[in-house]
Amino acid sequence: MQNTLFPAVFSTLLFFLFLPLFFFGVHTLGPQGIAIAMSLSMIVQTLLLYVFWNTRTRNRGSRKVYLSFLNMTFLSIGMGLLFEWGIGLFFGDSRPAGLFQCMIVIVLTGTAGLGLIIGIGYLLRMKEIVEPLEKIRTGLLCRIFIKG
Repeated sequence: MQNTLFPAVFSTLLFFLFLPLFFFGVHTLGPQGIAIAMSLSMIVQTLLLYVFWNTRTRNRGSRKVYLSFLNMTFLSIGMGLLFEWGIGLFFGDSRPAGLFQCMIVIVLTGTAGLGLIIGIGYLLRMKEIVEPLEKIRTGLLCRIFIKG
């Protein structure tokens, strides 16, 4: 059985430590402030949780994970900037305001993001992306052609 108490307690404590950032974000930037605060909170929580977990378990392969985390962080920042530019290009000065417009943005951004992550993952041969997708692909092919 995995130890889930440490990550649960640690993440909860970090969430409460980041509450002032959420309040500051919502009062200064509105919904964008909450989004920025949540993103920063998740990045820091993930990184600190991994650092403390590595310290406890003395993980020797942590360098690869840190580099992968760094790669994914910069990839995500780049994609965020690209999507923000694309949304501005698509909607112009009138940002999506209604539920339907926001849902369109969510679906398009999510689909494009998934496609970019998969494409860049294959291009850079990132095993964190390629290996799970290969397992899914081979599992689906087996179901279609062997059982079908």
